[in-house]
This record gives sequence, C-alpha cells and structure tokens, in this order.
Amino acid sequence: MNLSSSSSIFRIRFRTQLNLALAFFIGLSSGRVCAQVEPPTKLTNGDVETWSTENLPDGWTFNAPKGAALSRESELVFEGESSALIDTTSSRQGTGSFANLSMRIDGRPFRGKTVCFRAAVRADEISEGGRAQLWFRVDRESDRYSVGAFDNMQNRPITSEEWRHYEIVLRVDEDADKIIVGLICLGKCKTRFDDATFQVLADDTPTTGVTLDATNDREKNENKTKSSTTRSGISPVLMKAFAEAENAPRQPFFNHWLWLVAITLGLFAISGLPCDKFSTKPDESMLDEDRDDRSTFRIIPKFAVRFSVAYWLLYSFPVPIASLIPKYGSMFQTWYSTKSTVIVTWVANHVFKIQDELVPPNGSGDTTFSYIQVFTVFIMAMAIALLWTLVDWRKTDYRNVKDLLRSYLRYVLAYWMLSYGMAKVSWGVNQFPLISEWQFNKNWGDSSPMNVVWSFMGTSRAYTVFAGLGEMVGGLLIVWRRTATLGALVIFGVMLNVMMLNFCYDVPVKLFSAHLVCMALYVLLPDSIRLANVLFLNRPTKQLDLRPPYAGPNTIWIQRAVKLGILIFIVAIPISKHVDNQVRFLAAQANVPEYFGQYEVEEYRINGKPVDQANSDNGWRSVRFLRQNEYTADGVSLKDKIMVGFNKTQGRAEAAFTVNQRDNILEMEAHTNQIIPKSSIELKQLDDDRLVMIGEVAGERIEITLRRNDSLYRVKDRGFRWVNEVPFNR
Repeated sequence: MNLSSSSSIFRIRFRTQLNLALAFFIGLSSGRVCAQVEPPTKLTNGDVETWSTENLPDGWTFNAPKGAALSRESELVFEGESSALIDTTSSRQGTGSFANLSMRIDGRPFRGKTVCFRAAVRADEISEGGRAQLWFRVDRESDRYSVGAFDNMQNRPITSEEWRHYEIVLRVDEDADKIIVGLICLGKCKTRFDDATFQVLADDTPTTGVTLDATNDREKNENKTKSSTTRSGISPVLMKAFAEAENAPRQPFFNHWLWLVAITLGLFAISGLPCDKFSTKPDESMLDEDRDDRSTFRIIPKFAVRFSVAYWLLYSFPVPIASLIPKYGSMFQTWYSTKSTVIVTWVANHVFKIQDELVPPNGSGDTTFSYIQVFTVFIMAMAIALLWTLVDWRKTDYRNVKDLLRSYLRYVLAYWMLSYGMAKVSWGVNQFPLISEWQFNKNWGDSSPMNVVWSFMGTSRAYTVFAGLGEMVGGLLIVWRRTATLGALVIFGVMLNVMMLNFCYDVPVKLFSAHLVCMALYVLLPDSIRLANVLFLNRPTKQLDLRPPYAGPNTIWIQRAVKLGILIFIVAIPISKHVDNQVRFLAAQANVPEYFGQYEVEEYRINGKPVDQANSDNGWRSVRFLRQNEYTADGVSLKDKIMVGFNKTQGRAEAAFTVNQRDNILEMEAHTNQIIPKSSIELKQLDDDRLVMIGEVAGERIEITLRRNDSLYRVKDRGFRWVNEVPFNR
C-alpha cells in the first residue's frame, strides 16, 4: 500500500519477476588453486567421454534456444578422446537467452562443507557480447522455492581461446538438497567443455563470493564488483537479495536506534509549535492565542527550526521540484541520486563498517541503503543547523522561514497524495491489480503478510478506489491555506492507516509512509493550539490571517501566480501520467489471444512418462495465460509479453514469455519462486477448450495437456447484498 516504494512496486513488480530467474547465476569466479582436503572427485562422466547419442553426454542435460547445438568434439579436446562443444553461433537468441549444459548432484553428503567445482573450458569464435561462464547453485531442502549458495563467473567471463581450468568455490548450506553445476554460454560463440571435477576443500578456504584479480588489489576488485550487472541490467547484489528474501530472519521492533527517531520528532515538535519569535519573554499560557507568540526558550527552538528546514529539504529533494521541470528535471534527479548514493555508500563503509555492496533502490523502500540514507540526512541536518546557528545566532524572527517550510511540505504532500491516489482509482492500470487466478488455488498459509494486503485490496476494486479518493481529497485540500488544516487532518488519518498496514503486514515502505505521516503532523502543528481549544477544551478560537507573512501588497500577485503554476504542474503531471497509462493499458489489451485464460492440467508428462500429479512435487495443477504489462518510470510498456502461471501441488511459480506469433513459440524470459533455466515451449491449440505445451524445462522434456477452466470463485464472484440474514464467513 504504499507510497514511495509502493509506486516502485507498482511500476516494477513485473520487472522484478522478470529478473528473478537470473538470481541463481549471480556469483564470481577465481583464479586460485583449490586447497583440497579430499582427492578430486570425477563427476559422473565429468570428462564427457561417454555419450548416449552424438548430441548428449551421459549424466548431463542441455537446454538452449533454437539453433544452438551441443555435439561431441573429437579434435580439440583437453584430455581423453572427446569434449563437449556448445555452438550458439546460429541460435535465435533473444534478450537474456543462453545455452546451458548442467548436471544435478545430491547435495546431502556435502552439507556444511566447502567445495570446488572445476572444469576446463575454451571459448572460440566469440561475437560481441558473447562469453561463457561456469555456474554452481545449491537448492535447499527446507524450502524447495529457496536458493542457497550460488555463484557464477559474472565478473570474469571466459573469453580465452586457450584451454584453461576455471573454478567456483562455495560453502554448501546445512540444509542442502541438490547441487547443480554446469556451463552457460551467453551470446553467439563456440565453447568447449572438458575435465569437470567436484572436490571438498578446507573449511577456511575463501569462497568466490567476490571476484578477485590476481593482484589482490582490494579497491580495484570492490569497484569491479559494485559496477557489475547482469545481462538484464540488474546488479548481482539485487538478484542475491531476491533469492535470500524467502528466509530473511525476523527482527525486533524495539531497538536502540529508535532514540534517533525520538530526537527527530522532538525537534520537529519544537520547531512547528506556534512560537514565531524566540526571545526571553516568558509565555503566559501555551494555550492562550492572544499571547505575543514568544518562548522562554532561545537556542533550542532556533536550532529546531533550522534542523527541520535542513532535514525536510534533504529528505524530500529533488521531488517534486525536479518533476516540475520538463526534460532537465529528470536529468538533475539522476545526477542528484548518483551523488547522494556516493555519500551514503561512504557512510556505510566508514561509519557502519559495511564492506559488502548495498542493495540498490528497488521495490523495497526499507533497504539497508534506505536506512543509512535517512541516518545520513539526520547527521547532515544536524551539522547544517549547528553551522547556521553559529553563523546567524542573533536572528529571532522565523515566521517567514517556518511558513515557507510549511508551504513546501504542503506541496510535497499534495504531489504524493495525488500521484498515489490516482494510482488507486484506475479500473485498468491500478496499484493493486485484481486478485489473480493463482491466488485462488494457492494455500492460504503460504501467503506472505504483504501478499495478504495486496490480495485484500485487489479483491474489491470499489474499496481500492475509495482509498485512492481519500488520498486525492487530502492532497487537493492541503494546497490552499484556507483548507490546509482540514487537508492535513485527512492525510494524517489516511496515511496513519497506510503506515500501520506497512508496519503490521511487513510491507517494505515503512520509512516513507512514516515520513508522510510526520509531514502531515508538521503542517498541523501551527494550528495545534486552535485545534486543542476547539476539540478538547471547548473554547472559542480566533480567526487567522491567511496571508503569507512574506507577501506584501505589491508581491501578493507574484505569489499567487507562482502558486497557480505549481498547482497546475502538481495536478497536471499525475493526471497526464494516469491518462497515458490507461491509454497504453487499453492498447496492450486490445489484441489478447483467444486462448488466454485459466486452464486445468489434464495430463502432465516428463520425458514421455505420465506424472502422478497428486503425489509428485512435479505435478502441475493449473496454468494461466494473461497479458503482462511492464511498468516503468515512463508508464506501461507495450512489449509483447504474456505471463504464464503454473500452480503446483506444492506451491506456485510464474514465468514471463515473449511470444513468437509465427511459430507459436513461447520464449521463457524469467521465472520466479522456483528457479528454472530459460526455455522455449511450443504451444498448440487442440480445440476450443484444450491446449498442449511441449518443450524442455530444467533439461527435461515436458508435455502438458490443458483444458480451459471457467470455474467461479467465491471470493471474486459472490458480490454485494444489502440483506444478510446470517453471517457468511467461510
């Protein structure tokens, strides 16, 4: 639900699904010699000498795009009489597609041990962007949808035309079930593979979690690691974070860092109270509106105002200012984000001693990066306030400064409330999509708390629109001084509910939603005495002069013109994006294939053998086809993608495919929750209600016969009624 990051979740939810398939490839290689404690273990046919056919060595599986080939090589071998040749020079490679030669190993004998996968590789005829990489992944037994240790040669691709041994070293998880090792070929090239071994090393052997050059130049290696990205443009550390999210440990709510929150809120309260001059004349009554607005405090209130100004500008900048500047605003925002990232990274490395790369901003607004960023803003605001106080210690009148800060926060709140409100009122592209088919067949207990909120909101479009209207009403009311207090009260109520949902349901937008609540409170503070008199003390309150203290008779029209321009942009930008998203959505939905919908699995075969779906982890129960739009900063992408969701007997999985309309080929681009290598699946229409999917997944040939299922679901189809004679709670 949910704001700063909620917008990111809304825009990139599919993009994160699209890239999670690559998570198991993230890792790096090393040029070290393994310090073995046991003799090298030849993998089953690790020397690829035995071939059942001319196209597949015994014990190995091969998965590749059309046109790629695996064959037995008898001339250029590392040792023995044969090696494996992977030729992708004629393949129809799409974005992110690759050829994969792999082997599955029982991981239980290696639990808790440090092991090395080593193989001889030679890369020939490499085109631009082509390369080869060894890879190593551990599948955990405790959670079949969770990846344990994983690594590949992402930062040291194999491009040499000479035979060389390459190694990956990992510590196997204590609950390891399977280990998968192999070679992937990216782009168009010819790669030869031979002499693969698997061996146990000493426990203190360094693993290849970070790429190291032979020079051991730490700074150089750190820079190389941090600049690396996957072929999809997503950094390896983000991919690893997706893989580890399943088993992220619980954390206590109360911790020693909350004292910083208390200090910050205290300074906000002091600076926002209706005390315009900070002299030594005492107050007669804090609730007397006829007093001279003077405080017995002097240094602390001045410091608090200056801290508040610095904090809120640093935290919210450059939004929404950058959004109001066509073209150059986004360029400045990118520049500002880059520079602030450098500062936050420095603080992480030198203050918190975090040497690992921080997970970059993504669908979560509560990353370690985000918290260190807020801490950095706090320290910088403290420093600015201290320096400001030392330089300008005589000034006592801050009415203009406080009024300008309050006006700025009003516009910031208006911008976000209108943006996220419109994201909820749409019947097409909505922050909370209508509850999807896979939700109907999943086990309720498998839901994450965040998924419960998304399903709740997606079940009723009317309620989602109501929630969005609440945000929009508050955003519009807070723009004008006459209704600013009412608007702040509406936003406070709406956002307090959002914040509590985020905290109580583990939605990763806690930081931003809490800041929006604080912004609304800060806007309310100047009216706190008047509100207390009316709401609690049953006392009359005086009328306020709503004119800005800095706008005289000759400047009021300039102020009004500036306000009108800001208002037009604040309202026009969200509306234009909203309308553009709807147009793109309707265009994307215009040519939906007739076979789209929900299907039940009639028959499922692996390698020609039928699978007992009720008693097998590989049993598929249902498949769904739907259009998946890609949400980006520019709106809805019209890329020709479909989502195929597989509801399994033991969980669910989703895959994103590009569609080759000419050959009815589904080219898998990504896979979530259960990691499966990319593949091509042929789709055939048997009749109006039946389809068949034929292809290879994880090295096994599958054939799935599907029958359309238009069953009704109570949660979606029960509908509304005025009269309920008894509670219907199922």
